[in-house]
This record gives sequence, structure tokens and C-alpha cells, in this order.
Amino acid sequence: MKEILLSVRPCYAARILQGLKWWEYRKCAPCVKSGTRVYIYATAPISEVVGYFTLGQIIEGDVNTVYEKTY
Repeated sequence: MKEILLSVRPCYAARILQGLKWWEYRKCAPCVKSGTRVYIYATAPISEVVGYFTLGQIIEGDVNTVYEKTY
């Protein structure tokens, strides 16, 4: 199984782990598939890996396309 590390601000890391944040928007999609384990690295002041999740779906496209599919 492939694994990646995702760096996010602490407030967003907490929301991801609480199940309140379902989507993470990035300019460049990682070269991974659904089912990949994603470790969450919370940036300063925490500066550590705080948990992980299993990647569900990657949606790629222009801003409008991605917005329509996630809202």
C-alpha cells in the first residue's frame, strides 16, 4: 500500500480528524489512487504527525468543475 504525508495547518488537521472537513484542495494533485493512506502533518506550532486517513476520491479539473462536484 502506498502512503503519503500531507502538510496542513493545525486548525485544518483537527477538522479532518474530527470528520468535519471532507475535502482538501491542492493546486497539484498527488500521484496516488483511492485507498492510499495519508498521514496528516500539522504544521507549527504542533509540528508533528497527528493522524491519518484513507484517501477516498481525487477530483481534478478547473476551479468551476471541482467546485460543482464538492459543494
